[in-house]
Amino acid sequence: MWTSDHKCRYNIFTGGGLFWTATTGVCMIYGVIYKKWMSVGGVQGILGYPISDESRTPGGVTRFSEFSEGGAIYYTATRGAFPIYGDIYKKWYSGGGETGVLGYPISDEASTTDALYRFNIFSNGGAIYWTQDRCPVQNSGDIYKKWISLGGELSSLGYPLTDEREGRCNTRYSTFGGGSIWWYPSIGARTFCGRETKYNIAITTLDIHGVRSAFIDTLYIAACITTTAAGVKSVAIPLGDHTSVKLLDCPIADDEIATLVYIVIHNSSNDQADVIKKLDAAMLKIGSAVSEVLPNSLDSEKVIGGAIGTAIGTTKVPTDGSAIGEFAGWAESGGLGMSFLNCNGVVAARVVPLRGSDLKAQLISKNQWKTGDEHLGTASAEGRGPISHYNVSWNLEFA
Repeated sequence: MWTSDHKCRYNIFTGGGLFWTATTGVCMIYGVIYKKWMSVGGVQGILGYPISDESRTPGGVTRFSEFSEGGAIYYTATRGAFPIYGDIYKKWYSGGGETGVLGYPISDEASTTDALYRFNIFSNGGAIYWTQDRCPVQNSGDIYKKWISLGGELSSLGYPLTDEREGRCNTRYSTFGGGSIWWYPSIGARTFCGRETKYNIAITTLDIHGVRSAFIDTLYIAACITTTAAGVKSVAIPLGDHTSVKLLDCPIADDEIATLVYIVIHNSSNDQADVIKKLDAAMLKIGSAVSEVLPNSLDSEKVIGGAIGTAIGTTKVPTDGSAIGEFAGWAESGGLGMSFLNCNGVVAARVVPLRGSDLKAQLISKNQWKTGDEHLGTASAEGRGPISHYNVSWNLEFA
């Protein structure tokens, strides 16, 4: 007999069948694989007709036959025979098939309880999930085990949205509809619920080296962070007895880039309350400029620097080191709305793009991310001597 596309001739026998095409020649299937193929529709089914003999996989554990519509049936004596086809088959095959991280299929393609997704489960501990409006997603290893232990798609995490990815600091992670699961060698898999994770950011130390010091002029620090979920959070304080300035409960999603900005100024020419008010206004202006672009692309640092530069009247603010020059020029031209008579003005400034996935990787591996910036002093106006050098230390931790 001919198949409906007139590309294959075949004969069916009591325990199997022979199939011929001009490109494959004669192919034979039989036994359990044949029975499974017949149970899913045979020649008229989703798999189509056989285009290979039943063969043994390289590892010798399973036997399989491939079919014309893009799929295969895999069989082991202990588990039985299971078909895999369509987009799930293509995804699995592109990842190495049975020699890949997933191993061979150990379930039929099945529908989830809510009928939104279809999936296959594999021998090495993992699955591929597919729905019409998304590409197939692979979930495997310890992250898969953690997800299953929480209830799989019925848990608060819901369905996987991304393949397992490699993060910084030897971490790996997968994103789900309701959160993410991250893995690190020494702690295993850790669950984060919700799209955003909250962080605390603190500027903890200000080391001053040089001729001039905070005892001569009043020292202030202002900082802001811009995130998609919370918009702009800012704080401005006179250092005085304060040991640190903190931005608490900052929600940052793994796939977004938040922006931290801090400025340290010397000012003894204005009332303290007025300085704080104007620094708060400056931080809001800078943060609002960033929130309008909400960058998350590969050129995000350029976008951030450009947005802040436009806000303070310069071409671009650097995002890879001290930004004293740009912010000092803005302050001296009246941008902060205050006088800097007989004081140094801006003595430290930095713009720091913070990618959510990088933050999480750093904190999972180290529990706290500590870093610092050096701001070298320059010659100030005549009669005031050189500006001190400032080392600013800051850290991040989970809220």
